[in-house]
Amino acid sequence: MAEELVIVAVILSVASIVLSLKVMSDLRKVGGSGERLRASLEREFLEVDRRISDLMRMCMDHDVRLGIMESKGVEMGVAKGEVEATSLNETEIRILKLLKGGEMTAKMVIKSLGKSREHTSRMLKGLYDKGLVTRDEGRRPYRYRLTEAGLEALKALP
Repeated sequence: MAEELVIVAVILSVASIVLSLKVMSDLRKVGGSGERLRASLEREFLEVDRRISDLMRMCMDHDVRLGIMESKGVEMGVAKGEVEATSLNETEIRILKLLKGGEMTAKMVIKSLGKSREHTSRMLKGLYDKGLVTRDEGRRPYRYRLTEAGLEALKALP
């Protein structure tokens, strides 16, 4: 969801820039007689820019909150407002399935998931803390592997 909001914000930003360039071009044709129009349009563009910035901040805030909820094992239920606590969230399950294929670095997991570095690192640390993955701390970057407990957790999934 957050990714889609960021895409919308970027599209709005590009549209705002294109519109701004067109209006500025039109104003050059009008010349000095369009000074009030220019001031009005400038105010409008500043307002659009403020709204886009607010939307982007909301997207980032949403992504951070979602990551925190997933790291705590909380997922939204089907009914509005219903919250169901689970032992593993969707992202953690995806990571375990990835690691079932062999050891991976955090960067490899990030690429496979398409999630942020911070979000993926939280998930990997949570899985490590739960004993579902191990990490080779003698090598940099760390290489994560599925433990027997992690394999059992995957087998127990519906």
